[in-house]
Amino acid sequence: MSAGHKTELNAFLAKGTNFRGELRFSGIVRIDGIFEGKVFSDGTLVVGETGVLKGEVHVGELLSSGVVEGTITATRSIDVAGEGRLLGAVCTPSLTVAEGVLVEAQLRVGAADPELHPVRGSSVERSSPDLPRK
Repeated sequence: MSAGHKTELNAFLAKGTNFRGELRFSGIVRIDGIFEGKVFSDGTLVVGETGVLKGEVHVGELLSSGVVEGTITATRSIDVAGEGRLLGAVCTPSLTVAEGVLVEAQLRVGAADPELHPVRGSSVERSSPDLPRK
């Protein structure tokens, strides 16, 4: 482990706890309760099995086995496991979804641009590569 890499848990929102507002952090934060609002971090957000997160999320990495709903941007990756639910507009270069997970979202995955911007609005602009013609 490199000296500059943080692995300890910086904050924890326990099951049975509700919070509404804005969260900014570095390192790792875990949510097992209910959070509504905005989250900003270049760190790792963990949403546990009992966790519910609704709102705007901008993180480096999202690891979830709970419910995440809203506009979700992860600059490194999103990993959804267990009986997790991912709902809304999602933008990330890497998305891993385990069997049994529910995803109901507008997805933008694999963007080369490190400054990711989520899909907004009800329609999704789609670009497809030119396919060779026979």
